[in-house]
Amino acid sequence: DGTVHGFAFWFDVTLHGNNRSMVLDTSPSAGYNSWSQVIWYLKNPFEVKTDGRVSGEFGMGRTHAGGYNIRWKLDSPRKIDIWATDQTAG
Repeated sequence: DGTVHGFAFWFDVTLHGNNRSMVLDTSPSAGYNSWSQVIWYLKNPFEVKTDGRVSGEFGMGRTHAGGYNIRWKLDSPRKIDIWATDQTAG
């Protein structure tokens, strides 16, 4: 059993060009790049059981101003809906 204080996440994406493709991988095993992993701390940590399941959704969309809107929506073990709007780099 334990307490969830936050979530760490990263991504990888394949970028396709006319003559070649490349992978942008921000995982901890990928080495350094200008992107990095992110940890999102919860204001209200919650308890989980050993072998318990945490399920939900994560979404990210670009704004017209060039920032990002981010949403965490957890369904289990308890409902959490977190929005972070107009997040800009730098």
